Amino acid sequence: MISRSINGSAARPIPVEEPRRVPRPGQRPAVKPASVPKTGLRAKVASICLVLAFFALFAVLISRFAYISEVNEGLEVLKHELADTKEETQKLKTKLNMALSLDEVRTRAGYLEMDTPGEDQKVYVKLPEATKAPSAAKKDSQEHDTGYQGIFDMLLSLLD
Repeated sequence: MISRSINGSAARPIPVEEPRRVPRPGQRPAVKPASVPKTGLRAKVASICLVLAFFALFAVLISRFAYISEVNEGLEVLKHELADTKEETQKLKTKLNMALSLDEVRTRAGYLEMDTPGEDQKVYVKLPEATKAPSAAKKDSQEHDTGYQGIFDMLLSLLD
């Protein structure tokens, strides 16, 4: 639309439409050819830089994953070493307690002027419960036991 003023007056311009051009039946409308993308040096360098950046990030990601896996393996080895050390410490504590207890008994026996027994003073006794079957020994102990009976004992008694 074209607006024209009338005789230079201050009146508002009246919009006037220009006639549209209608192509003739034998003519084709003018079509602009599709623009061919310009592949300049700058675009090629940018795409190569993006590909290199992607591969660099991928390499960093893989190296971090490998580092985490290595640290995790080291952690597992240390956990096993810790468990072994704890077990060995427990065994040594038990040995120490047994040694201290035996030394304490020997010391007190010395204070009480006791002598170690000779071979002719040792007597071995065979207990009657050892000859019974385990279920018979259990029944005897249940007859004499009037205390609290746990749930596992109750289940075992049901199985007998």
